[in-house]
Amino acid sequence: VGKPYVYDNVNCKVNSSGPIVVSVISSREKELFEKMIRLVEKLDKKKYLFVYKMHPTEKWSDKDMINITEKNSNIQFLDGFTDIRDLLELSDIVIGERSSGILDALPYNKVKVIVLRDSNKGLVGDFSFFDELDESGDIVIVNNDKELYDEVVMYSRGKEYRDKINHYWPYDAEKKFKETV
Repeated sequence: VGKPYVYDNVNCKVNSSGPIVVSVISSREKELFEKMIRLVEKLDKKKYLFVYKMHPTEKWSDKDMINITEKNSNIQFLDGFTDIRDLLELSDIVIGERSSGILDALPYNKVKVIVLRDSNKGLVGDFSFFDELDESGDIVIVNNDKELYDEVVMYSRGKEYRDKINHYWPYDAEKKFKETV
């Protein structure tokens, strides 16, 4: 979970060809999947590949996943137990609402990180540190489907979205990390 020292040597590959990989990281947020589907429907299926990384406690039936992928050939499901770093090395864009995977994505400076404004603000904990990350330019917070769409289509492959690796987790970040967790 984006801990200090863990990501000193990240492997931030740039996929020079192929579809833009958009990883949607779930923490079982209400409506996150539906927001992804609305986005998928607006974008070119040949240009974008969506990977929905489930939360470890999230369960989908094989039948439901097959039904969804038959309707949307550019959606793949990833179980919640896969190491997030394996996904991040292949990702171009990461989208989440309050998942710790958002923090895991920060050291990958060529991965654009988009955070959906938390629809359950105040009900599930204090995630105000996302505002700090937005103000520093490390992430982009969006408030609705239009802003989400705009941020995804403005993605530029190879661009550095954070100029300093581990900006949020400096070497003396133990106190900040414990406060966050």
